[in-house]
Amino acid sequence: MNDSLITYDAVYKILILGGVRSGKTSLLSRLTEHTFCSEYLPTIGVDYKVTSIDLNDTYKTHKHIKLQLWDTAGDGRFHTIVQAYYYNAIGAVLMFDLTNEESLNDVVRWYEDLMFTVQPHKFVNVILVGSKADLIGNANNASIEDIRDRARYLASKLECSYIETSAKTNLNVSLVFMSLAHDIFKQSGKYYSSCSETTPMLPIIQEERSVTSCCCLRMWNHLD
Repeated sequence: MNDSLITYDAVYKILILGGVRSGKTSLLSRLTEHTFCSEYLPTIGVDYKVTSIDLNDTYKTHKHIKLQLWDTAGDGRFHTIVQAYYYNAIGAVLMFDLTNEESLNDVVRWYEDLMFTVQPHKFVNVILVGSKADLIGNANNASIEDIRDRARYLASKLECSYIETSAKTNLNVSLVFMSLAHDIFKQSGKYYSSCSETTPMLPIIQEERSVTSCCCLRMWNHLD
């Protein structure tokens, strides 16, 4: 069906943020194209994909949601370009590699950059995602468990969900975006009945939530 003929209850602009080789592109390729490529292909600037999901059961209603997914480059050279796409985002996936502790540290920097850019103008829902869960068996178990513990701690500080995924095996890929969409739904004051492709309106956030301060995140750094 022609996408222009489909009516959506809402359009959510979602950012995929994380360092180099954190699995952002692989996650989106699995979600939107049902494919996985083991070859590393770095994103240059920003890439864009679209998918849709249906929210039902949990909220005893049916909503058809369009997700605009912005795959951002993890390379610092593209920071200025990436930052320009933060505008109008209502959600963000913060990604790190479960086998690489430094990529988890990168998440803190991405989060602070996002919050500094978008607030105090609006609230952005985030979800923390550990990628490459299929490689856990090949890594040092003690090191992996330490990374997992640190990820759970960080998620508690950010007051967000934490999910481990594998784009290779398709583990929890859809769950990431369903969970994030549910979080956005709970924060939304209302849905709107029609959407514009060029300037999508976003649900109005009525409920205020506390934002993790840089002080709390500096506490995180002391655990290194």
